Amino acid sequence: MIYTFYSFKGGVGRSMALANVADRLARRGLRVLAIDFDLEAPGLERYFPIDKVAAVDTPGLIDLLREFKASLSGRGDSLEGAQFRDLSRFVFPIYERVGEGGRLDLLPAGCRSPGEGLKRYALDVRTFDWQDFYYNWEGEAFFEWLRRELTGPQGRYDAVLVDSRTGVTEMGGVCAYQLADSVVMMTAANHQNLLGTLDVARDFRSAPVMALRYGRPLELLVIPSRIEQRDAELLDAFYERFEAAFEGRLPQALAGLS
Repeated sequence: MIYTFYSFKGGVGRSMALANVADRLARRGLRVLAIDFDLEAPGLERYFPIDKVAAVDTPGLIDLLREFKASLSGRGDSLEGAQFRDLSRFVFPIYERVGEGGRLDLLPAGCRSPGEGLKRYALDVRTFDWQDFYYNWEGEAFFEWLRRELTGPQGRYDAVLVDSRTGVTEMGGVCAYQLADSVVMMTAANHQNLLGTLDVARDFRSAPVMALRYGRPLELLVIPSRIEQRDAELLDAFYERFEAAFEGRLPQALAGLS
C-alpha cells in the first residue's frame, strides 16, 4: 500500500506525522519506505536519527527521474539494463532492522551536497517540467513501474509513505492521482485550511481523477491537526464544521469505529 500525506497549507505537522507513522510501522515488523516528494522544500531526513550529511549526499527522487529520462533519450544505458532500475542506489537506510524485525528506508528528494550538489539539485527541480514528463517522457509508465517495484507482488516494501507538496501542484497530483492507494489529508482549524482541503478532497474523488486511475479506489482520511484546546466554544464550533464537511468520507475500515 502507498499512503500519501498531503496538506493544503503548510505548518500542520504533515512531515512529522509521516515520520512517526513510518517509525511505528517499521517497529511493528513491516518493511517501510518514506519518500520525500516535497521537492521544493525537502528535508524529511531531519526527522530521523541518521547521519544527515550522508543522507543529503545520497541520490534521490529527482536523480532517479533524471536518469530515467537520460535512458529514454538514449543518452544513458538501454532501458532494459538501465541503472535507474537499481532503486537501492537511491535509498538511504534508516533502520535496517528494528522492533519486531521491521525495516525503514528513505528515498530522499535528491542529492543536495553542499556547494555544487545543492546547486544542481535546485536547477533540476526548477527546470523539471511535469507536464512534459507525462506527455513526452512516458511519465505515467514510469510511475506505474515504480509502484510495482515498491509494492507490487514482488515489491520491496509492505508500506510506502509519501510526503507530498502542499497546495494544488503537479507534484501533489502525481502523489495522489497515480501513486496513492490512500491519502492522509491534514488540516488546521481555520476556514482557509478546511475549505481548501475539502475542495482538494472533492477533486481527488472526481470522475476525471478516477479515470486517470483506471477506476482504482482511492481512500481519504482527513485529520485535524495542531488544534488549540484553550477555547472550548471555538473548538466545538470547529468540530461541527469539520464533521459537516467530511461526514461519510472515512475509509471503510474505519467507518464502523466510534
